[in-house]
Amino acid sequence: MIIPLYTITAWLTCITAISVGILVYIKNPKRKVNRKWFFLSLSVSMWGLFLGFMFNANDAQTSLVHTRMLLFASIWIPITFYHFIIVLLDLEKNKRQKNILFAGYTTTILLWLANFTPLLAKSTRYKVLAGCFYPDAGPLMIVYILFYILLAWYSCILMYKTIKVATGKKKNQIQYLLLGTSVGFVTGATTFPLWYQIQIPPLGSHLVWFYALVFYVAIVRYNLLDIRIVITRAGLFTVVYTLVLGIPFYIGYQTKSWLAVAGSMFFLATLGPLIYRRLRSKADDLILAQQRQYQKTLKHIHLHMGRYALTKNRV
Repeated sequence: MIIPLYTITAWLTCITAISVGILVYIKNPKRKVNRKWFFLSLSVSMWGLFLGFMFNANDAQTSLVHTRMLLFASIWIPITFYHFIIVLLDLEKNKRQKNILFAGYTTTILLWLANFTPLLAKSTRYKVLAGCFYPDAGPLMIVYILFYILLAWYSCILMYKTIKVATGKKKNQIQYLLLGTSVGFVTGATTFPLWYQIQIPPLGSHLVWFYALVFYVAIVRYNLLDIRIVITRAGLFTVVYTLVLGIPFYIGYQTKSWLAVAGSMFFLATLGPLIYRRLRSKADDLILAQQRQYQKTLKHIHLHMGRYALTKNRV
């Protein structure tokens, strides 16, 4: 049995989201913003896990079960993201944000309860564009979609307003988050049209995982670097480790030999960090060449000024 590409990339989202969530959480578990990020990551991870199972289901009933399981997770994504953003922006005590947060959690709980019924996912049937048994929307699915869009849009507005007045580290960090939000929510939204028989394939689901890497470098590691470096490093990391994780599983499902999986994974896991460091170094050299030249020029000028001052004092 060959696993569909949709399933592979959905599971990549699962692994990436929970990995980044754990990395951020363990960096400082006491920080509220880290905990909120972890809950968001957990929701995205569970969505990716069951989305992969749905794409790989062999019959309509199994697909429907996995669809409802992914909805149980994805229903929490908009509100956990919004809660994370208002904590990050120090807006949690704002009265308007408190009211929106309360309304958001109330809506989330009601949608979560509705998911026990056909009100969100009515049924599933085979759809050629997705190449799998794909869900049909129930009457309340549009409520969830609007909820998803509105909270993402409003969170982006809050970030944009912060960018206009922020400076330095904070401004850079929010810019990265805005980029990650755009990638995550837009690519995730491409799974919606086919629920309503709109003939648009869910191709964006292949790229949802990228948001987690952008967010990680924004929150934890590279919040003072040029955004070109962030995107380049995240892209290189993703490409290298997609191959490190993906090739062994592909070999395993083609050969049915878990010995082949273990051997190839050991080999690639050893080679992966070396390749990534080499590529990262080359990319950084290209991006920072101008900056390094500028620093050398300043150092050269400083050295000559020092020599000139010393010579003048002697005279």
